[in-house]
Amino acid sequence: ASVQESSSLRTPKPRIGLPPSPGGHGPRDSADPVGGHSLARHLFKVILQVTAEPQNQHHPCQGSTHLRGRVWPRGVTSGLNSVCHPPSPGQGVPVIEPSGPELVVEPGTTVTLRCVSNGSVEWDGPISTYWTLDADVPSSILTTNNATFLNTGTYRCTERGDPLGGSATIHLYVKDPVRPWRVLVEEVTVMEGQDALLPCLLTDPALGAGVSLVRVRGRPVLRQTNYSFLPSHGFIIHKAKFIESQDYECSARVDGRMVKSLSIRLKVQKVIPGPPTLTMKPAELVRIQGEAAQIVCSASDVDVNFDVFLQHGDTKLTISQQSDFHDNRYQKVLTLDLDHVGFQDAGNYTCMATNARGIHSTSMVFWVVDSAYLNLTSEQNLLQEVTVGEKIELKVKVEAYPSLQSFNWTYRGPFLGHQPKLDFVTSKGTYRYTSTLTLLRLKPFEAGHYSFQARNARGEEALTFELTLLYPPEVEVTWTLINGSKALLCEASGYPRPNVTWVQCRGHTNRCDKTEVLVLDDPNPEVLSQKPFHKVTVQSLLAPGTLEHNRTYECRAYNSVGNSSQAFGPVSVGAYMQPLDEPLLTPVLVACMSIMALLLLLLLYKYKQKPKYQVRWKIIESYGGNSYTFIDPTQLPYNEKWEFPRNNLQFGKTLGAGAFGKVVEATAFGLGKEDAVLKVAVKMLKSTAHADEKEALMSELKIMSHLGQHENIVNLLGACTHG
Repeated sequence: ASVQESSSLRTPKPRIGLPPSPGGHGPRDSADPVGGHSLARHLFKVILQVTAEPQNQHHPCQGSTHLRGRVWPRGVTSGLNSVCHPPSPGQGVPVIEPSGPELVVEPGTTVTLRCVSNGSVEWDGPISTYWTLDADVPSSILTTNNATFLNTGTYRCTERGDPLGGSATIHLYVKDPVRPWRVLVEEVTVMEGQDALLPCLLTDPALGAGVSLVRVRGRPVLRQTNYSFLPSHGFIIHKAKFIESQDYECSARVDGRMVKSLSIRLKVQKVIPGPPTLTMKPAELVRIQGEAAQIVCSASDVDVNFDVFLQHGDTKLTISQQSDFHDNRYQKVLTLDLDHVGFQDAGNYTCMATNARGIHSTSMVFWVVDSAYLNLTSEQNLLQEVTVGEKIELKVKVEAYPSLQSFNWTYRGPFLGHQPKLDFVTSKGTYRYTSTLTLLRLKPFEAGHYSFQARNARGEEALTFELTLLYPPEVEVTWTLINGSKALLCEASGYPRPNVTWVQCRGHTNRCDKTEVLVLDDPNPEVLSQKPFHKVTVQSLLAPGTLEHNRTYECRAYNSVGNSSQAFGPVSVGAYMQPLDEPLLTPVLVACMSIMALLLLLLLYKYKQKPKYQVRWKIIESYGGNSYTFIDPTQLPYNEKWEFPRNNLQFGKTLGAGAFGKVVEATAFGLGKEDAVLKVAVKMLKSTAHADEKEALMSELKIMSHLGQHENIVNLLGACTHG
């Protein structure tokens, strides 16, 4: 029987002209060193269905002589005539004969490529009408009797149905000195950032040392273009950029002259990261009926293939489009102009843009009103209560159209003699404002009414806050006479109104703690003073009948801010409850008073004998050598810039005292900067100081201000000479 009959070989006709894949690329293959650039546009496939033979039956095949890199002379067949056995079933890896990665032949040579496998195989390779399929043998054999440069290319044999996807390849060079290049495609399209393969194949591998890539008309490639070359595949532009979209030619040096290929057009498409970028102006819009208005919808993208449109509610508007290109982006703008708006133009407007990656939209609201408006509101309560010394921020929100012409914060009393400094910040939106007034370290005279006023075409509006300061209680306990009998009186002041309780404890103590006994709980003491924005003063009386001998009584006052107390005692009831039987002027008392009078006379005499001193100041200024100038400090001017308000000083302990003055530790608020808090030493006159001592202190003040700042002396920070 013949081979065809014994092997039941069924050979279908070759399928020529496989449709190209998009962009000139096909599926990735393990044998493709370029990363899957399959040139399917100029490929063909030959599929052989081979029926498996029994294992003990031999299949004739051509010899397996190694032909790697051998050059065949014109007219010589490159096939072999010896017989071999195909691989046993299950091996799954086809074998191409001649073996080796490449084969170099002369034009006109007969070339035979043989693929040995266990099942159906498939050939991939460049199109040529000269290839024929030999159907008389049980393996796939491709033969061309007249090889030309068009046969140059890589041929792959793949076993169909193999789960491992095994294949074998061989690259065929058909040397042609006239045609050193075989161009497989005319156009290549890739995405930006991908490698672009320009498939111009050398027909002679010996020319690989003198190849180069140029643009058409001999122009060199761009400086930033990074490319490499493989003789079996062509030029590869790595990480192609949009600017590298050009027409290229492959150039080779043949016999001392440069021979170029046909041109290949490279199209690099920008990577679209997402829907177009979209802006809509304004974000919101208010107009009075009859005014003009404009709404602008703008979209941009890296590619020109995108759409943009504007709709009012559910109605798509027909608007002429303006296009532009700058900053490497395409822009499309829609502008809606309304000359005389009406209430029918109000509502939601939506700007939408679409491309292949999706849709992007943004909306705005258009309000049409019949007249101007001005609205002042606050999220805060208009009645504010803050503890003295703390900070508060008063915020007002404004909605206005047209825009505000003016706005301001004012203090409206009741302490108009101490006008506080008003620091406020106002932020502006399209039709909304927010104004914030900040008051730091609130002082007693800063309580009162704070008003925000604003004006626009509608008129003027105001919003007023009432600021009340909270004070912790202050307590003072004194003796008082009630119907000839002594009683304890507790006076407490603070805000809110303090509540008062009385406790007692044994003996003498500064504060009743552990052994205290509640004497009186007075939740509603008598109100002595209650004025708006001031402390509330109350008093509570502990009647004589409730007092016990040798007891300490403590008055405690408390409110929502804090508490305070003061103890009084010990109380000796008998000394105050019983009238004295003996006359006031007893002999002992007369003797004591006489001795005291004599002592006073003696002290007065000594004081008269004390020499008088007068304070004199001199300033000596040297001008070199022995030339001196004496300046009377009293004649120096006093600079008013040193003045510092007394009520911004909080005094502490006394640090020392001198002949006519004393030095007190104090805390200065607002010295140098509005929010500064500084520990200072204050030198002041004693309450008994006379005119000369006051003049001496003023001379010292003038001298220090005259000298200025110096690192070796105590520096002057300020002075309080008024009031």
